[in-house]
Amino acid sequence: MSTSEVAEGEQDAIEQLLVDRPHILLFDGVCNMCSMVVQYVMDRDPEAKFSFASLQSRAAAPLLVHFGIPANLDTVVYIQHGQAFTHSEAVLRACAQLSGCSAQFFAVFICVPTTVRDFGYRFVASSRYSVFGRSATCRVPSRSTRARFLDWGEFTVASAASSAPSASASSASTAPSASGSPSSTSSSSSVIISPAEQASCVSSSNMAKDD
Repeated sequence: MSTSEVAEGEQDAIEQLLVDRPHILLFDGVCNMCSMVVQYVMDRDPEAKFSFASLQSRAAAPLLVHFGIPANLDTVVYIQHGQAFTHSEAVLRACAQLSGCSAQFFAVFICVPTTVRDFGYRFVASSRYSVFGRSATCRVPSRSTRARFLDWGEFTVASAASSAPSASASSASTAPSASGSPSSTSSSSSVIISPAEQASCVSSSNMAKDD
């Protein structure tokens, strides 16, 4: 998204998305370490609460603008029930939602002052490419996990510059919830991100394997 503001017609669609998907994780799609983190979260999220999108995708762009987060900010973004968190706060809040010992283990770090936590986060983030490498392009998710990625052609937003609605223009588009069941969003004019546009920026090699 090239504009500095979310188009007026997109607000309702974004707000509905935040209701339908209360746990959204935006990550660096070309970062190998970030892809491993996404896989870690998915493996410990049996209820499929989390949805994902790469920061480079068109699906993430309106969300970043909506929350006033710069597109070039070097951080993962966790959107929890309509609130956005970045840096170490995002990681700790996201981990608190995981099953098993992960939640208890990471909960210890919440007592550490934010400035200290964020210093450690920025140090790891700044060296993630040199240590873990980066991919030339992002890889697509597997067939079984596509419904959990906003990038996969299912993020529909209303167009602010819509023309006068016609009889054939009013149609409903479906977006899968985090659990995979579809929910409907209707508008007289909409912009749908196609799979071909977003397939280049989602997830890791493990998620690219068809089940």
